[in-house]
Amino acid sequence: MKQKLLSGFLGSVVLTAFLAPSALAASETFYWNFDMDLRAVYGDQNGQYMSFSKSGDKTVSGSIWADVKGTTPTPAKINVAAWRDTLGPDTLAGETSMQPSKTLESKTSFELPLGIEPADQYYLRFEKYGSSDDGWDLKGSGKFENTY
Repeated sequence: MKQKLLSGFLGSVVLTAFLAPSALAASETFYWNFDMDLRAVYGDQNGQYMSFSKSGDKTVSGSIWADVKGTTPTPAKINVAAWRDTLGPDTLAGETSMQPSKTLESKTSFELPLGIEPADQYYLRFEKYGSSDDGWDLKGSGKFENTY
């Protein structure tokens, strides 16, 4: 009798496992990189658009590092902005700032969670704070991900 109960219990556990919905989310990912020799890199001006086919929870993440020392003791802070390309004025989806390391080739990571955003075309902008170039050459790489 115990064996029949155990067998029936295990059968129902296996059946439940097969009928349970998958908890894995689907995603779309675009990878980006840049070389900044002056004070800004604008994805829209460089034709670097990322077209997401579904609305979802979007996040930009990556690293920025100094490649060549400049005229100031440390590189200027960087504003990282994600824009949605729309008819008429474009929409700022989100922005953050980060401070690159003054140690050459030392990567500083950042993350910019945008929350739920619609399916559309997006681009990134990286801009140094201040009105003039500080002489530091920067590089960056990362990803722009949509989870739905």
